[in-house]
Amino acid sequence: MNLEFENEYGVVSIKKDIVAYIAGVAVNECENVVGLVEKNVKDGFVKLLRADKLSKGVKIKIEEDILDIDVHIVVNYGVKITEVANFIIGRVKYRVEEFTGIVVNKVNVFVEGVHVAC
Repeated sequence: MNLEFENEYGVVSIKKDIVAYIAGVAVNECENVVGLVEKNVKDGFVKLLRADKLSKGVKIKIEEDILDIDVHIVVNYGVKITEVANFIIGRVKYRVEEFTGIVVNKVNVFVEGVHVAC
């Protein structure tokens, strides 16, 4: 499904995968985020996604022109998760709205794991 909106020049259609990729890049710009992980975690194991697969760690939901974004991440050990999550929410919302012109209703952050450096 595509995101569609109309402006004075016509109809603009953007694939959901593009919006998810923009959100994934925005998350990777955030400090103390190790990376994005797959949306459906099985058996407690998470696999970090490569740069070309960032959209798999993001879920886009659209209902009646309301855009919600879910991101699934791994953070570094020892950081305040609430601060990292709040920064991600602001960054994703800003980037998606800046690049697409679509208003983001909310961004949900799911911390799927914590990375401990050896």
